[in-house]
Amino acid sequence: MSTSVTTTCRDLAELLPAAQTACRLLFQECYKAGIKNIFITETYRSQERQKYLYAQGRTRPGQIVTWTLNSNHKSRLAWDIAVGPPQSLYDVTTLNRVGAIAKKLGIEWGGTWTNAIDRPHFEVKPYKLEGQVIVPSNSKMKVQLIVEDKKEESDKLESRFTSYEN
Repeated sequence: MSTSVTTTCRDLAELLPAAQTACRLLFQECYKAGIKNIFITETYRSQERQKYLYAQGRTRPGQIVTWTLNSNHKSRLAWDIAVGPPQSLYDVTTLNRVGAIAKKLGIEWGGTWTNAIDRPHFEVKPYKLEGQVIVPSNSKMKVQLIVEDKKEESDKLESRFTSYEN
């Protein structure tokens, strides 16, 4: 997907599955709590766009909108929201309510950051399984974690590289 640095991506499908689910869950719980006028303003952001935004208020005119060159928007794990009418776009009361719901769901909220508060920002950590997890569906089964032997893997790689060199 190649877009201009000035183009904002608001597509949920551009986020990783874990972030898509977390975002949908957040909006569902907000809806249940009566918060129905929030919307996505940005999901995925390329490094080029991040640099462009970082320059704003520094080397380019405008207000500073980001504090970092290394945003989790690049890793497809973060999204920003705003508030629709009748409230103002970044209504603090509404964003604080959404933030409280996010925290209950285990979603990180930029409103809790101490160095640079970012109330419209939400993100999740990348989940990584270390192997195949057997999830029991009855009491007779036991949880299992099957991890492939890493030594065997590195031996395979080693032999692959040496065969290319010869």
